[in-house]
Amino acid sequence: MQSGYEWLMRRAMPRKALTLGVAAGAFGMGLLMIRAIPQRFFPSAERNQFIVDVWTPEGSRLESTDSTVERIASAVRGTHDVRTVATFVGAGSPRFYYNVNPEPPASNYGQLLVNTTSAEATSRLVGSLRDTLARVAPEARVYVKALQQGPQLQAPIEVRISGEELPILRSLGDSVARLIESTVGSEYVSTDWNEDAYGIALTLRHEVASRLGLSEAIARQLAAGFDGAPVSTFWEGSRRLAVRLRYDEQRRTTFTDVADSYVTSPVTHVRVPVRQVADVRPDWHASRIVRRNGVRTITVRSFSTHGVLASSVLDAVRPRVRRSSRGSTSTA
Repeated sequence: MQSGYEWLMRRAMPRKALTLGVAAGAFGMGLLMIRAIPQRFFPSAERNQFIVDVWTPEGSRLESTDSTVERIASAVRGTHDVRTVATFVGAGSPRFYYNVNPEPPASNYGQLLVNTTSAEATSRLVGSLRDTLARVAPEARVYVKALQQGPQLQAPIEVRISGEELPILRSLGDSVARLIESTVGSEYVSTDWNEDAYGIALTLRHEVASRLGLSEAIARQLAAGFDGAPVSTFWEGSRRLAVRLRYDEQRRTTFTDVADSYVTSPVTHVRVPVRQVADVRPDWHASRIVRRNGVRTITVRSFSTHGVLASSVLDAVRPRVRRSSRGSTSTA
């Protein structure tokens, strides 16, 4: 190496103009290559593991989610180069890797932790299983994800829309989601509000409810009767079990049961049926409302297809979102 360096210096130093020209050309070529090469700040982790997140429709029972997760796990176990599969239903796995945050408990969530034979097999399986598992469980959202380096992120591509009006936020979020879905290279497009859930819309008759002092108390009393109010704790060895008090099952199965339930006025202490102070009807409503810095915010998330960098998809998405958001009072 020393001999080669001395040989190069003996020829370069007498030709200063040529040497400086070659150096400037190499620098310029480097700048051009930086603009042409896709950029990624943190690479994927080279591990013989990957995870599969499973989201069944909002409001699904734990038993239904468990059945879907087991169906997916059976398909994964039968795949070449898969060593073991661990399943978790109702919550995420314990933190086994610094970049993976466990999901909070939810009856419609499950997770698979898959161990493979090698890091090379992991990269291949993450790409091939995405379409396969989507066909195995078409009723669920199935995310096959490689472990990442760097800070923990829900998704590499996010667009946030903030505002106060729920219908406008949902409409803008759906519009941006469709826009991202139509962008080449995007995959697993969703919002953090999830899909709407079928539930009960309760419209107060404000004049009657205010006179009885039930404007705020009615929601608490109905929640206690149908969801349950904590009254005690039962210990089964070291296992802690919450004891909740609520109506028996025969009184909380239909919409009519809600309308026929009695609530007690905190002012007059009179018990009246809900149907006398409110109109009860089935309706679709937002299953989640997320706030960021105290402001209602819907986040549209997307991953990139296997082999495509998220930065490339983001560069294509950003000008389209800006054009679609012009004239809107919300911020993205």
